[in-house]
Amino acid sequence: MRYIKEVMSIARYEKRMIGWLIDKLISLGALAGVLTVEILYLPKDFSLFLEILIATIAGYAFYVLTVSLYLFFGNGYTLGMQLMGIRTYHATKDHIRFYEAYLKAMMTGFTAMDLINSIYMLSSHTERSVFDRLTNTLVVDVRAER
Repeated sequence: MRYIKEVMSIARYEKRMIGWLIDKLISLGALAGVLTVEILYLPKDFSLFLEILIATIAGYAFYVLTVSLYLFFGNGYTLGMQLMGIRTYHATKDHIRFYEAYLKAMMTGFTAMDLINSIYMLSSHTERSVFDRLTNTLVVDVRAER
């Protein structure tokens, strides 16, 4: 683990949050699309609560699916991370495994978990999140290495 910290620059909190927000906005677009389809095609007497619940679950599933696939097949990048110039590595400097990508995507999909994670990252001063520790990964600033 020390080798990684000496060679790679761990991504700053601000870059990670902006990358996460970009990914989250994409999933909110999916949520809005599902809500629009529901409003247009479901019967008018359909429960508003169920419409919102279905759209929220669909948005979360879309987020988990796209982020985990992007992380795995994109060699540690999501779309937001790529725009911010940061990347996820395994602590042994290997590419991230699928189950680690899926676990990270599942956990970061919940906004409440992200709030707890943000507080942890700001208070621990290590720039590593709870999710990084659970999956034994690091998010590094690729642009700082050049």
